[in-house]
Amino acid sequence: MSQPRPLRPGEAARTLAHRLGARLAPRLWQLKTRFGIAPYRVFMVWTMWTGLERGEGEERTLNRIEILPTPLVDYSVSFEGSNVGRLQNGFVTVKEVAVTYTADVLQGLKLPTPHEDVLPEPYDFCYEIVEDDRGDPQPKRAKFRLAKVPVRDAAAVQWVLSLERMSEDFNRDGTSPFA
Repeated sequence: MSQPRPLRPGEAARTLAHRLGARLAPRLWQLKTRFGIAPYRVFMVWTMWTGLERGEGEERTLNRIEILPTPLVDYSVSFEGSNVGRLQNGFVTVKEVAVTYTADVLQGLKLPTPHEDVLPEPYDFCYEIVEDDRGDPQPKRAKFRLAKVPVRDAAAVQWVLSLERMSEDFNRDGTSPFA
């Protein structure tokens, strides 16, 4: 029996848990999508403003990438009354996000490309959750931001995301209301 020791650099990617999480788990999770059990599609959205600072000028979408296979979304958003009407408020937990994504990508710091390009400032990053087309042919898009740092659940070979509801959703066609 070998002596207890931490994994050496580079060993973590070769562990059984990581290999299962990178290859087998996404294939199994895809089954729930095919069976119609995953009704919420989740997108990572990077936008940039035409002005000198965030919120200044027009907002343009730089990239919109869907998280695949479709993750499991625990939607617990409610309405909150205010002097301007009813606003959605609350948190969402997104599970079964493949470990092939990096923490930097899930935090919006980089694009998930082969070279993981660093984005120029001033850009914005958010998550967008869209119900599949069972109801409306063009469903409403709900905008979220990370509420906590993404958590790698190594035992369940997944990332878990905690998202907080934002106001000012994208239009139903995916364009910015500020464009």
